[in-house]
Amino acid sequence: MSLSMPVLASSVTHRKNRETWSCYSINLGVMKKVNYWDTSICIDDTPFFWRPFDFFNGEFECEVFYIPLFADAVYHPNKITNLIEQYHQLVRWGWGIISFPIACKVLLENKNIPLSKKFKKLGVMFELFVVVKIAAILFAVSLPILFLIHQDFGGHVYLYSLPKTLSVLMTLLTCCMIPMLYIKYQLLPSHPSDWNKFKQVGHFLIEVPLHFVILYTYAFIPFLIGPLMMMLGKNYEYKIIKKF
Repeated sequence: MSLSMPVLASSVTHRKNRETWSCYSINLGVMKKVNYWDTSICIDDTPFFWRPFDFFNGEFECEVFYIPLFADAVYHPNKITNLIEQYHQLVRWGWGIISFPIACKVLLENKNIPLSKKFKKLGVMFELFVVVKIAAILFAVSLPILFLIHQDFGGHVYLYSLPKTLSVLMTLLTCCMIPMLYIKYQLLPSHPSDWNKFKQVGHFLIEVPLHFVILYTYAFIPFLIGPLMMMLGKNYEYKIIKKF
């Protein structure tokens, strides 16, 4: 659900700039024209968008539609094994970054795509795959980075106002999570019937700080592996993940 919420939000805010995601519907005639999926890459859903986009010289876009669907999920009865399997799934999702170099290759090599559309698509890709990916990390470690690369920074007047500015900004960003959490709990099934009020409130209060812990650990490290492996010229080693 924590992943579904931002995806649903982006389906509204970026309605005209969506790519094919994990669930999409496409005309069979288009599939035949673009020779189906690229079997040489490990992620075959999101990057698919750039095949028809390239074939039709930029005259291809996604339209958002909402229907009920059934999807699989990582599951193993052993909790430790379940976490390991989930980690492998996150690593595979991390390889979704391959969309960025594929998009850049298409936009740079196809001379028939209008220049304005190229700049627009590059802007969207930069926002999704660069700014959004590193924003939270930069907010958290920006000051240590500044001191590391600029040791004389401690003498600047900006130093006295920057921590307070970052504190206010982080507080505002945290407050922005409140509407998301409210909507999320409206969509989630009810708590188990044997949970008392104390346990329900405790579950809610614990979840918020855990988001930040997971952000810099479980949901961060797996997403570094894809870009690092690509930088080293390595390919994704496909692994069968237990799901239901």
